[in-house]
Amino acid sequence: MKFRFVFFYFLFIFFGPFLFAQTGPSLINAKLLSDKGDKLLFEKAETHVQDDNFLDALPFYQLLSDKYPADGYLNYRLGICYLSKSETPEKSLENLKKAVELNLPIPDLNYYYGRALHLNYFFNDALASFQKYLDSKPSAKQTEKTKLYIAYCKNAKEQIAIPADV
Repeated sequence: MKFRFVFFYFLFIFFGPFLFAQTGPSLINAKLLSDKGDKLLFEKAETHVQDDNFLDALPFYQLLSDKYPADGYLNYRLGICYLSKSETPEKSLENLKKAVELNLPIPDLNYYYGRALHLNYFFNDALASFQKYLDSKPSAKQTEKTKLYIAYCKNAKEQIAIPADV
């Protein structure tokens, strides 16, 4: 009896984590979450994002991104934060492009990537990204916002095609 108990105890200890592991790709680097300091920075940044306070979240994500440059989710969040700063649209595009290339399963990734493309004058690519986002059937409110950005892209293409002497 004692042997069985010990056997199952060790079996559970060694294989238990595999039984409860999540299926699918993890969005956050496990190394980041295991480091207490990095986890605290990440939680502070996420709290700011939850409050739509992207500019306050930016320095936290920058610190984490410097330490974990290949983390797709950090690139995604950093790209969104840079969208809030009007003087850094190229940084937003750079970070969101990394997240898109990793094919992260984030529903609004194409929306933000489209916005970054739009701000960097890649209007055709932005239109394609917005259409991908619309194909994912977002909420009615998000659909309206996306259609507005599509109109902005089309208008910008027309305005750039006909330069004006000013």
